[in-house]
Amino acid sequence: MIKKIKLSQLLITSYEDAVGIKDKINNGESFEAVQEAYGLPGSHEIGLYNVGDVDPIPETVCTLSDNIQIAVMGLAVNEISEPIEIEIHGSHSWVIMKRLP
Repeated sequence: MIKKIKLSQLLITSYEDAVGIKDKINNGESFEAVQEAYGLPGSHEIGLYNVGDVDPIPETVCTLSDNIQIAVMGLAVNEISEPIEIEIHGSHSWVIMKRLP
């Protein structure tokens, strides 16, 4: 099954920071406030993506890696993912995704 979802991302440098930020969100801080206060450049709404049984074909210039696609597939609107490890230009970072309406 393929579905189209709209996403926002919060980029973070380390797993420990990502877990701490996820805890802040779980304890009532808004994703957007945390994104503004703690996010790296690139923390923003990233657009619409098709996820499902085929390779993701975004309506933006980026593609979702398999591990991000798996993590966001089951998210409900306004739900936040667990921290997901990613690689950007050879360095490892973490991302927390939010499914937008």
